[in-house]
This record gives sequence, C-alpha cells and structure tokens, in this order.
Amino acid sequence: MQRISSEFAGFVRDTGVRAFDLLSERAKEVEGPLRPILRAWTKLSSAQKNDLFEELIAVVRGGDAPPPVKTRKRAAKKK
Repeated sequence: MQRISSEFAGFVRDTGVRAFDLLSERAKEVEGPLRPILRAWTKLSSAQKNDLFEELIAVVRGGDAPPPVKTRKRAAKKK
C-alpha cells in the first residue's frame, strides 16, 4: 500500500471534521440510524474530533487499530 503523506492526512482530517460539523447541523434531515452518531459528534471537543480522525487515518495508514476506549459504567440510581 502506498504511504499517505502527512499533508494529505491533515487535509483529510480537516475536511472530515468540517464535513461532520456541517452534517451535524442538519441532523434532523438525516436518516434515523445516523442521528445518534451526529448527536454524539456535536458533544465532542475540537481536540476530540481531531483525535478521532487521527486514529482513523492511522488505521488506514496500516497502523494497528487503536486500543478500545475504556468507559466507566454509570452507577445505578438509588431509590
């Protein structure tokens, strides 16, 4: 596989982030299964959006898949 230049990777990241930002503004017009993804996207910080695309680009470049993100389980509500 051909190596992806850092300039092109930066272009893909910037364009991808902008595209998702624009699409998330029209989330109500998008098909049902995509809405939760777009809602989650709007809650990410700029740094998180860029990090997400960096991880996706790393996978395409042939790097190992990023390690799964550890999430904490929510505590059960007390009645």
